[in-house]
Amino acid sequence: MNQLPYSQDFLDAQKQALIQEKARLEKILTDLATYDAEADRYIPKFQEFNPDASEDDDEAVDEVVNFDETSALVADAVKSLNEVNTALANMATGSYGVCAGGGELIPEDRLKAYPAAATCIEHEA
Repeated sequence: MNQLPYSQDFLDAQKQALIQEKARLEKILTDLATYDAEADRYIPKFQEFNPDASEDDDEAVDEVVNFDETSALVADAVKSLNEVNTALANMATGSYGVCAGGGELIPEDRLKAYPAAATCIEHEA
């Protein structure tokens, strides 16, 4: 792929977008999970709808669905946060935008759409 290196303005805009996305993801994780430093992972928060009332089957199902949804949101946020942190680290080392699958530069349009992209479309898993 024959493409000029990214401009400083482009890199600055991408860095700002990544920083904003990192803050958004960290807020989601703060709201939905507790970080367990010993296990080095986020634990989804689980709250009963009404802990003083006796549970019936419908309430139990609602609680399980709520926990499953929260767990999925936490897992997605953790995955995205890891991608954002990797992209920011790559910026610091000068390797931002290099496709992990083929070594060529990722097109600017792809990075504008997804600033944490680690691969070009061809090498996307």
